[in-house]
Amino acid sequence: MNSNELDKINKVFIEVLETMTFLFGDPVNRDEIENYPDDCIQAEMSFGGYRNGVIKMLVQTEMCVEIAANTLGKDYDETLKMVKATDAVKELLNIICGRVLTELFGEKPVFNLTPPEVTLTDESGWDDFKKIEDALFFQIDDWFVALHLIMK
Repeated sequence: MNSNELDKINKVFIEVLETMTFLFGDPVNRDEIENYPDDCIQAEMSFGGYRNGVIKMLVQTEMCVEIAANTLGKDYDETLKMVKATDAVKELLNIICGRVLTELFGEKPVFNLTPPEVTLTDESGWDDFKKIEDALFFQIDDWFVALHLIMK
């Protein structure tokens, strides 16, 4: 992807994160992340139609609970079930995907989106993302998020 497209994805991610979850973050260089967390959720969904591709997001598990709490308007609480946390992350990725596609291609093209799926991963997930040249990294408070859009 070119730098203009990556800038648009950065902008969309930050805007959606702020408006949906009330969390504020900044893009960071992958080399600025010293200690990768070992407890993460990877959310992934594909899209087809005008263009085909996949969008992937790696989120620290603890942050997933915060996303769910903020999205649902509840206090951050360890009793918040991981199911709600993963559902909130899926919804976040779904919104990010739709907004990114609109930002990149406009409002006229039609896309078919698959439902997001999540898997649990460890620090190897971060290692995989670090190897991807155009993967984007963000810091939100003490948490990190990685995002990658693959166009086919």
